[in-house]
Amino acid sequence: MARHKKVSDQDALLAAINLFWQNGYHNVGTREIEAQTGITRFTLQTTYGGKKALFLKALDTYLDLTDRHLLAPLATADLETLARWFDSPTIPQGFEGSVQSGCFMVNTITALGGQDADVPPRTARYYDMLYAAFGGAIHGAAKAGDLRMVVDLHQCTALAVASAVSVQVAMAAGGPHADYLRTAAAQMIRSWAA
Repeated sequence: MARHKKVSDQDALLAAINLFWQNGYHNVGTREIEAQTGITRFTLQTTYGGKKALFLKALDTYLDLTDRHLLAPLATADLETLARWFDSPTIPQGFEGSVQSGCFMVNTITALGGQDADVPPRTARYYDMLYAAFGGAIHGAAKAGDLRMVVDLHQCTALAVASAVSVQVAMAAGGPHADYLRTAAAQMIRSWAA
């Protein structure tokens, strides 16, 4: 007798993203995957290729949605919009995770970055997304004459990227540091405006 999936692929994948985001790869077992996502252990193996493959698919989907909904629009934004991105962090629609959990990708980098060969290419993709989004806004401001001072655009972009990652790490760690870092990053970006 054939086994049937309990949920749609999209719903299962979003549930997997939330599960791994909140708990990390190593803290999630196959029984928890089944209970939280509706993916049976049989389907986990036959459709997704196992826990690791599901995790990577969840991470790739998270990156796709983050780029499409949160980062890509910033590439054509002005500096104030970029500063507000730091003031009011959000998560892509459809995720149950909260900004207090940090970023699924940053959490993965800190937990698995040097231990798993599949993480560095995704890390590079994430940084490329950040550089494209923040760099687009900063370079656009320079072209529009909206920068107050002569600044090195690449260094400003790198500072914005480093600030974003620092904020995400602080959010995942908890405590008051994330709010301070978010405010400082937003003020730094506003200080570049004419």
